[in-house]
Amino acid sequence: MSKSFYKKSSGGTIIEAVLAMGIILVVISVFLMRTMTVSTMQKQSFWREQALFLAQENIEVVRNMRDSNWLHGCPSLTDTQNCFFWNSGFSQGENYRFIFSFLDNDQIVVLQSLTDDFSVCVQSESCRVYLDSTGKFVNEATAQPTNFYRAMELRQICENKTACGGDGICASGESCSGKVIGVEIYSFVKWWERDSWRNVEITERIYDWR
Repeated sequence: MSKSFYKKSSGGTIIEAVLAMGIILVVISVFLMRTMTVSTMQKQSFWREQALFLAQENIEVVRNMRDSNWLHGCPSLTDTQNCFFWNSGFSQGENYRFIFSFLDNDQIVVLQSLTDDFSVCVQSESCRVYLDSTGKFVNEATAQPTNFYRAMELRQICENKTACGGDGICASGESCSGKVIGVEIYSFVKWWERDSWRNVEITERIYDWR
């Protein structure tokens, strides 16, 4: 067999090896890109799930407060000032914006008035969410800060459906002229992710109906 055949065979082997390595590198690159994309999507999904949980927790806190108010009722008919109405604690004057905190070993929930608008409370960090040592989300600045900011507004639902701008729902700074039959809970969560702000908003209505 001639020497030229060996040279040609050797050259062909090198080209095939280079092509094979190129294909392998392309496959690895595609795999890494897909892995990074999946990882990013999973992380985004995680943040959004956390935000939805925080927003829903606002709703549940208010609903539980209403139910607790029902249970307490009026302990004494001669002491009506200490009676619990279904919406006791749902407003401070005409301010309906709040964050909440736990008291008495998490047995009591207290709404804390938030005088800032939602955009302002993010800048001032007055509505920032923290993570305590037990893994619970709280509003106490002594715990570990998270990327989340959370607040709520409890908008009165009037019996008069034409009150407060004609829709019967009063935002913070307004009040029903007549009977309040429910509240519209606007729950707001905002967080910083991948160089931009993201937010989740949930609105739910509860009423003075057992």
